[in-house]
Parts: sequence; C-alpha cells; structure tokens
Amino acid sequence: MDLGLIGKVAIVTGGSTGIGRATALAFAREGVKVAVCARSAENIDALLRDARDEGLDICGESLDITDTPRYRAFIGGVAKKHGRLDILFSNAGRPNNTYMMDMDRQAWDEVIALNLTAVWEGAKIAVPHMRKTGGGSIVATSSLAARIPSTRRGIYAITKAGVNSMTVMLASELVGDNIRVNAVSPGVVMSEMVKEGLRKHTDMDYLTKSAIMQRLGEPEEIADVVLFLCSDRASFITGEVIDVSGGKFRVQDPWVSWEGK
Repeated sequence: MDLGLIGKVAIVTGGSTGIGRATALAFAREGVKVAVCARSAENIDALLRDARDEGLDICGESLDITDTPRYRAFIGGVAKKHGRLDILFSNAGRPNNTYMMDMDRQAWDEVIALNLTAVWEGAKIAVPHMRKTGGGSIVATSSLAARIPSTRRGIYAITKAGVNSMTVMLASELVGDNIRVNAVSPGVVMSEMVKEGLRKHTDMDYLTKSAIMQRLGEPEEIADVVLFLCSDRASFITGEVIDVSGGKFRVQDPWVSWEGK
C-alpha cells in the first residue's frame, strides 16, 4: 500500500533508540527525508551509520529538546534545508520510578519539561513551517499508563494523560490549517529499558500476562502505526489516541485462550 510519503520531511525526537529509531528508519524506507534528535551522540552516530549502510536519507543531532532555543534552531534548520516540514513525531520522553510523595520539585519539573512541555513547544515551533506548505501531521507518543497508571510512575502517567488531552485540543485548533494531530499509546514494548529489566529479573511475566496477545510489542510495530497516521491514508483521522498494546487490560483473563496451546 502506497502511503504517499515519498519526498516528505519528518522530524523524530528521541529518535536514536527504541520506537524513535524504528520510526526514523521506517520513514526513510518510505522515501521520507528524516531528521532525528536525541540526547546521546553515541546513539545518533550508530543510527546514522546504519542509515548510510541502507542508503537512507537520515540526518541527526545530539540535542536536549527541553533547551527551547536549540530545539527551535534544530526545527528551523531542518525546514530551511529542505524547504518544508511535513511531519513531527514527538517521541522523546522519560520515566521516573519514584513515588510522588518522595519526589523533589526538580525531578517533578524535569519529567514535565520533557514529556509534556516539549511536546507543546515542538508543535508551536513546527506548525508555522507546516502552514507554509499547506499542512502536515503531528504525532506524539503517549502511553497506556495515561489511563491505567503504575503506582510508582505517577508523574509519568500524569504527563502522558496531558499528552492525550493536548492531542485532542491541538487537533481542534489546527484543523483549519490542514494539520492533523494524533498520538500512539503503546503498551509494553521491547525497549532498551525493558531489556535491562529482563536482564535483572527472571520473572517478568506480569508484563505480558495482562495482554490478550501475551507478548511484548516490538518498536517496529509502533512505527508502522505512526507511519500510517502521518500518511494520506489517515486523512480522516485526527484528535485520536491509538492504543498499540496487544490488547493489554482489555479483558480480565487474557491468558485463557492460550491455555493448552
């Protein structure tokens, strides 16, 4: 299926590992000119090496997107280089495993700055560039935790719930500019963080037991949904938060159909 993405220009934040990396590569394989940013210069370099090996059009910069002047310069530079900006995938984020009553103000502010404020600021910076060429698509990474939080990740859940509300409001604000705004809401994905947990703990069945599909997701499976949402095939979809969770928390006994398999 032709997604109509050839020649478009996309920015992916948190684009050097996990979902961001998979999405950047998937965009480029569809003929999109991709610019990624992430904090780790080492991870950016690794992505760019792999992209060169495939002959893909990806550039990248080590960048903390909570540094608004630098983030503004990055987005502006990409738009100037290519003469347009069509897609913003606001994927960068971070967890915090501290109980809210044990957090200090600095830790609280840091998570909100990256997970929520930077999503808003990225849209504010990107939208004027999208307007110049007749529209675009913004997708943010939310989380199933926005609706069903984990006790020790309260601040993470709060920021992702904010992303969900922001998605709806931006979609309503920007519809007249032909800019669609959506979010993906992953369940548990085989990220570097999850892999580290699997190395430390042998019993991680609780991560999959509550999902109908009884497995973890792969970053590429989230990337496929992001590409669809940014494509012309999703022209009537805006203001939506799409679960990509393998059916996590959908029924009380998701393991039943697997018994005896």
